[in-house]
Amino acid sequence: YDESEGDDWRAAAQEQLVEKYAEMITTEHEEGCLWRVRGCDATIYRLPLTHPPTSLKELHQRYNSLASIAPELPTSISAPKNFDLELVSEQVLSTLPEPSAAGVDVQSYNPINTQALTLALFGWQAETDHISGLATCNACFRRLGLWLFKSKPSHNDGADDEEAVMSSLDVSGEHRDYCPWVNATSQSGSTQSTDGNGVTQKLTGWEILSQVLRNAHRAQRQRASSPSTLSTLAQDERPNEIGSIATTNAEPGNREARDAKDKERWAKLKKLKQVFRVKRVKGSGKDNLGLARPSTAG
Repeated sequence: YDESEGDDWRAAAQEQLVEKYAEMITTEHEEGCLWRVRGCDATIYRLPLTHPPTSLKELHQRYNSLASIAPELPTSISAPKNFDLELVSEQVLSTLPEPSAAGVDVQSYNPINTQALTLALFGWQAETDHISGLATCNACFRRLGLWLFKSKPSHNDGADDEEAVMSSLDVSGEHRDYCPWVNATSQSGSTQSTDGNGVTQKLTGWEILSQVLRNAHRAQRQRASSPSTLSTLAQDERPNEIGSIATTNAEPGNREARDAKDKERWAKLKKLKQVFRVKRVKGSGKDNLGLARPSTAG
């Protein structure tokens, strides 16, 4: 008996069983049941990450919950290669809400806890109500004992600490396979995103949240530099006369250039006035345009 053949048979049988039950989710309803028409939408597991204020607020809340149990967080954490912790740390600081924002402790970011941030970006949060040192995912309902990834102090004086049961916490691999935080199909469903090269791709939940964070960081930087930019644009877009008045306190060099432009504009206006000048006809008290009125004689 070849054990590998038995393993292959069990894997194939399990796959067929899953497909059968997936079909029965719809077909086992009565003929007139609306659930039979559409038993399970492909996007049922999609995380609502497209609204930046909400998704960023929830990110900060998850971070706060994990930062509150900082001593229990493992020091060895692994993440996918395309996750840039240094860049994310910079971006998340620029998106911090006001100190008075409900549910967010801004002080916990000074200094920033990189372990808590990494876990939070991948959908993990601390379970603080029941068991201490437990991280949970509300999408796939995974419960993770953080103590498994931390070394235990030795009870013997002078002895080394006991090694952790697990050497490193994989923030992606510890989710269940179907979790939308790490499964692009569960998160995207039937929809797909297109990258800058026009290549169609599906994104996981943590990748989408990273994009939201990156866009919010870029928008914050633009807002920070916008006052001077908007002031310059506003002066350029105003009518010339108003713009001249508004820049009376400009630097000498700019003022001279402005005066030269003003003189040039006035010269053009005088020429236009001469072109459209009309002769006045002396009247009984009113100035009339020197235009001949058509004769009304028969």
